[in-house]
Amino acid sequence: MASDTELWRGTDYGWWLAADTSGAVGASLIAFAVPLIMLATTGSSAAATTTESLSAWWCRRCWALPAA
Repeated sequence: MASDTELWRGTDYGWWLAADTSGAVGASLIAFAVPLIMLATTGSSAAATTTESLSAWWCRRCWALPAA
């Protein structure tokens, strides 16, 4: 059985983990910040919710297909 250190040294697992984690953090920040900016700009929670829904749909549609 391979030890834990071989996983970090022998492959690009560390790079993949960092890239995947930073992508998830970036997506979470965008999902939080965009509706908040829309709410601050328009004062409408409906506009903020619609913006969040559309941006989530668009991200899933554009980025999920190439990954599949």
